[in-house]
Amino acid sequence: MHDFNYFQPYHKGKGKANWPRLLGFMVVLVVLGLVAINVLKMVISLNALKGEVASLEARLNDPQLMEFAQEVDTAEAKLAGLRFDGFTVGAMKAVVDYDTVFDYDKLETIMDRLVDDSYLESLNYTGRQLSLRGLVESDALANVAQLVYNLRDSEEYKDFNVSMISRASAADDGTHVFQIEFIPVEYADETGR
Repeated sequence: MHDFNYFQPYHKGKGKANWPRLLGFMVVLVVLGLVAINVLKMVISLNALKGEVASLEARLNDPQLMEFAQEVDTAEAKLAGLRFDGFTVGAMKAVVDYDTVFDYDKLETIMDRLVDDSYLESLNYTGRQLSLRGLVESDALANVAQLVYNLRDSEEYKDFNVSMISRASAADDGTHVFQIEFIPVEYADETGR
């Protein structure tokens, strides 16, 4: 009898490769591989950053560093006090020298109108014109403008002139020098400054 192959009807000819599907599958594999590499790099950099943060936290919690920070804060507070005291001595000298034009109440008006982070260095008279020179530590234009506004608002002075605002340099830690000239109201109408 004739050998009958039961599997022969199920054999089909060699199929053609589906190139677009194969190419799409390869592209997906490459993209997934690149994403996996990128994720791996991010995990490695995250672990490195965690290590750096841990070392910085350890340095910040160092008692010696905390002691130095405390000393710096104390020194800054003393510097602010010395600046204020330096002006007070200079201003009091000016009050004594120009007692007929400028009294302690006018000095107190100026001191009360100072804005934050500003310090006066000197107080001078030329005729009836008062000239203030000082330092401002941050946002110089806005702080000097606020100081002029505050002085004008007191209604004790007029004819304001901001004659100088210096540029900050790295050497002076960002402080600006300013100079404002104005006249007390009672002498504003007189001639011959």
